[in-house]
Amino acid sequence: MESPHVRRVFRWARRGHGIFEEAHCAPLFPISFTPFPAQILLQDISAYTTVPGPGFEVTTFPLNHPGGALGYRLNFQHNSLCHVIDTEHTPGTLDQNILNAVQQTDLMIYDSTYTDATFAPKKGWGHSTWEQGIRLALAAKIKHLALYHHDHSHTDDVLGDIDKKARKPCPQPLSAAKIWSWTFREKPSYGEQTCFRFHVVCDR
Repeated sequence: MESPHVRRVFRWARRGHGIFEEAHCAPLFPISFTPFPAQILLQDISAYTTVPGPGFEVTTFPLNHPGGALGYRLNFQHNSLCHVIDTEHTPGTLDQNILNAVQQTDLMIYDSTYTDATFAPKKGWGHSTWEQGIRLALAAKIKHLALYHHDHSHTDDVLGDIDKKARKPCPQPLSAAKIWSWTFREKPSYGEQTCFRFHVVCDR
């Protein structure tokens, strides 16, 4: 068991060494790692990597994004969460990498930047639609779906309209106004709690 003063940070190996460090210095970030009292260990990961932790594990899978991206599945005891952001789908198909990774997860957080109607001009930008999120959720028998990473130009009215439309294809309604808060807790041997907290903004 590592000391609580050791912090392990995982970085995507494809990005190359030094990228993480460069992102944490001026002008991008006000401080570097140097002043931190903790010992920070950087560990490279790639697609299809499983990282174990105290009572949990995180598995990575590839996403379709310019320059590449990774999705994550967190398994904790009998719970699971999948983070699927920065990915572009191919209309008419389901991404098998995602479909296999998110099977029967408790929560999938999905890239809902565009709608099917506005997607075509944005091909190659590396993002998906809320409709594709629902297709994946139904195919993978996902319990809860969070529509996330909306286009910054979407107003509250647009998001409200998406919410209404998203209710129709789902067995149970989606509600963008309904907030769920889940907390996963594990108590490592050195006495500190590991806590994962996330909010579900759309519940299927």
